[in-house]
Amino acid sequence: MKKPAIIVRVMKPVIDHVATGANARDLRMRHGLSLRAVATAMGFSPPHVVDLEKGRRGWTDERAAAFEKAVRTLGGTPCQQE
Repeated sequence: MKKPAIIVRVMKPVIDHVATGANARDLRMRHGLSLRAVATAMGFSPPHVVDLEKGRRGWTDERAAAFEKAVRTLGGTPCQQE
């Protein structure tokens, strides 16, 4: 008799794109960085970044890394501990 196959699912974390975007906007503004400057440093258009900040576009690992690099390049510190 054949044993039943065991299926293992790897769950990806659920990302709240609206909350992530709001946090990104808050961080950008706390560091006094303009939308245009961050968008240019990320290699995106300003409307694209607005869509990310408002949760209308999803955050991927690549977009998050581009945002972090842009903030660091422009003089901010995105991973501050409070």
